[in-house]
Amino acid sequence: MTDRAHQVFIDDRYSYIDSLGSGGMARVLLAHDTVLERDVAIKVLHQQYAEDPEFVERFRNEAQSAAALAHPNIVSIYDLGRAEDETYYIAMEYVSGGTLKELMNRSGKLPAGEVASLGAQVAEALGAAHRRDVIHRDIKPQNVLLTERGEAKVADFGIARAVSPMSESRTSLVLGTASYMSPEQAEGKPLGPASDLYSLGVVLYEMLTGGLPFEAETPVAMALKQVSETPARPAGIEPSVPEGLDELVMRLLAKRPADRYQSADEVAEALNLMRGDGSPEFPAVVAPTGDHTPDTGTVDLPTSGGVPRRRQRFPLAILGVLAALGLMAWALSEGLREPPSASGQIEVPELTGMQLTEARGSLEASGLRLGASFNEPGSGAPQGEVVSQSPAAGETVENGSSVDVTVSSGDSDGGDSGGGSESGGSGDGFSGDSGSGDGLSGSGSSGSGSSGSGAPAGSGGGDPGSGGFGGFFDGGSSGNSQDQYSGG
Repeated sequence: MTDRAHQVFIDDRYSYIDSLGSGGMARVLLAHDTVLERDVAIKVLHQQYAEDPEFVERFRNEAQSAAALAHPNIVSIYDLGRAEDETYYIAMEYVSGGTLKELMNRSGKLPAGEVASLGAQVAEALGAAHRRDVIHRDIKPQNVLLTERGEAKVADFGIARAVSPMSESRTSLVLGTASYMSPEQAEGKPLGPASDLYSLGVVLYEMLTGGLPFEAETPVAMALKQVSETPARPAGIEPSVPEGLDELVMRLLAKRPADRYQSADEVAEALNLMRGDGSPEFPAVVAPTGDHTPDTGTVDLPTSGGVPRRRQRFPLAILGVLAALGLMAWALSEGLREPPSASGQIEVPELTGMQLTEARGSLEASGLRLGASFNEPGSGAPQGEVVSQSPAAGETVENGSSVDVTVSSGDSDGGDSGGGSESGGSGDGFSGDSGSGDGLSGSGSSGSGSSGSGAPAGSGGGDPGSGGFGGFFDGGSSGNSQDQYSGG
């Protein structure tokens, strides 16, 4: 930085205006770009880290990950540089409305419609990132910036990592903020888009209830709860939370990634239907072309699995014709099996012998949905084949109900213990039944024996290195977590 006539300049281009905050890795300044004549936020790496290759590389990765993403709900990166005093910096879009965390601190719980609107914008930002194979890994209210108009922009891709064969096989860093961390991230497993969706679910939960799904005194204790405990429903804490939004949040907070929404775009679509008061709002179907558009009526379709189905508008005259045709069809086909209806009872189809994806499709075609799936070793069936179901085939259930299945793991013995038992012996806790290498056991940076023994997760090296949670929660995500542009 240089001082030109008592005015501080960064790299002879950015004129210092004010400090915006500081985090564990960097401080953030408000500055004016004298070339393009606009205000910018400058993230400056702390001097003590400037000589550390690991931190410099992480700093560069932030700029490269975020600069590749162009979306209205993602903070834009303008420049990456190194000043004459060897200071590394990133110049980025200045978002002047503060953070979502600051809004929540001022307002407490937010109205359901506002939660749906802000959540949809964050989901749309994540969808754009995920399409570029970028996982954020640290979604939290401090990393959601607000414009003066109240629009959301996701910031701080400092610990994002582009998904590649190398990164899929490495689990050497457990980074993020424990309160918003997905179970698989807490266990040090490879992450996919579903991890960000879990974190978004925590953010939505906090906006709706004014509190987090779990409370704990230490990051390690919090991470253990993320892995093993089920939170209270938002509507159980705040009765005004609409049912659809309550179901959406609980689905995002599912422990297994496969049980969450399959994409951020799917979440955004569902939330966009809940803008307003948090209840589903559905667009009208365009009326047939012509000189005259008849009066229309509204047909409400029920929800399925917490996700609102579209409400469509049909001309009343057409509805009358359809009703008459329906009565005729019923009279002709009485005694035959009818297709799934939007309400009433549905016969559960036979799933045994199907692969899991085939079973899911069969259920959805019947108006039902796949519930929990369990692995069963030693069944003798091919791996991935459904060996049992609940409710059983032929039973009748309500439309939209879930069906749980048990799937063959293809093993003849041994189960999926990964070398320990649920009452297993010593270590950093989490020795047991989820396979080797990805658990939270071992010596770690937090020392041995800190989490007790016998919690189910897996034996082996854990993460990072040979240990579990210890020491690798992002330093910049706590401590100064309420500062705008958290600084790393």
